[in-house]
Amino acid sequence: MRDIQNEDTSHPNKNWENAKSHCDSLGNGWTLPEKDLLKAVYDKRETLGKTGSDNVFDANDYWSSTEYSSGTDGAWNVNFYDGDEGWSNKYNEISVLCTRKL
Repeated sequence: MRDIQNEDTSHPNKNWENAKSHCDSLGNGWTLPEKDLLKAVYDKRETLGKTGSDNVFDANDYWSSTEYSSGTDGAWNVNFYDGDEGWSNKYNEISVLCTRKL
């Protein structure tokens, strides 16, 4: 499994390129997760995302590093309200969640 970056529990909104840069800038192996890993984080959010009685994951869309189709302006995201996977234009600003290997 991976450790979840929670340095900013508000999970800033960024476009896709800035989201990738944000995670990379944390160093020490932090990255924007691939779609399948992000979905796994959603599936385990009840145990991974608790700080006391508060859930640190907002019910928002979160970017993945997986492009919708190579050479397009889209990338996949996962909605943390219902787990739906979708894609968005890379220029849209949505939430960012960074991960790293333990």
